[in-house]
Amino acid sequence: MKLQMIDEAQLAFHESKLHIDIRPGLSMLGAFDKGSTSVPVPIRIGVIGTTATVDGVRDWLEQCKHGVPSEEQKLKALRPSFPGMTQQVFGTSLELSDAATRAITRHELSAALNKTDPLPHVVEVFMDHARDLAGKSGLHVLVVAPPQEVFALGDRLSASMA
Repeated sequence: MKLQMIDEAQLAFHESKLHIDIRPGLSMLGAFDKGSTSVPVPIRIGVIGTTATVDGVRDWLEQCKHGVPSEEQKLKALRPSFPGMTQQVFGTSLELSDAATRAITRHELSAALNKTDPLPHVVEVFMDHARDLAGKSGLHVLVVAPPQEVFALGDRLSASMA
């Protein structure tokens, strides 16, 4: 048997500078397409879900804007902190306004989940809100944030197919 060592590929960052690791590369060099005219400034985000899941996504995005600290205590170089979704790193920012969210009501969700074949009805509830939101706003990203009941439905369907 013959063994051969293959070097790890370098990743390209801003101004085509290279680094082997994504997190320190982003922190030190910036995103590859930073400053590109193809990157919207700001990136407008829409969210569809229940009030709780929309709030959860909003909180998570807020954390991402300001950076995510590493949980690594001893080997911080192996797992550095995420620098944050900042102008300095990415050349843009995230924008999530109240007008770009749609909260599915408990009544809508329960009605869909209680159908004989619930999955298509649940999908249609989310799609109705998605079409409405996408048609009214200049969004770049649409996040669908279903509640746990929808994931549980998927688990039940998977179990019944096994």
